[in-house]
Amino acid sequence: MVDFFTDLVSCADMAKQDDYVRYTIRVPASLYSALQGAAGEKSINAEIINRLQNSLHRGGAGSFSIWLPSDVLARVLDQAERREEDPNVLILEAIEKAYPPPPTLAGTLEAMADKIAFRPGKRTEEEETFLSYVEEYIRKPKAAATPRPWGQKK
Repeated sequence: MVDFFTDLVSCADMAKQDDYVRYTIRVPASLYSALQGAAGEKSINAEIINRLQNSLHRGGAGSFSIWLPSDVLARVLDQAERREEDPNVLILEAIEKAYPPPPTLAGTLEAMADKIAFRPGKRTEEEETFLSYVEEYIRKPKAAATPRPWGQKK
């Protein structure tokens, strides 16, 4: 019996006990049941450690975790598998489609200038003046964008 235990403890893939601190907590029974279900084949301890590590290590500036209802997540994963794409890319595409970036002044001016420049017929003096102002504005060096609170730049 001792040899079996010694072999079990000395397995290369077992963590050293010195690397861990034993800490006991009380959790509501419903939360414990949910953790048991989420853990599946893993231990509840491994599930809790994984969740705590994920909440503390978000992946750097600009990263963000989002909870999706299970039916929505299932549809995203199914679609990603069919399209052979990363599910994160599909989620980002959906968010960008629902919340497009606001138009910039330069983009609006360029669109207006294109309408004038490519319109058939002779341009008026006001249109020529407008086009020259737009061209000057676009060529002018821009100030650095102010970082957003979560670290991404505009």
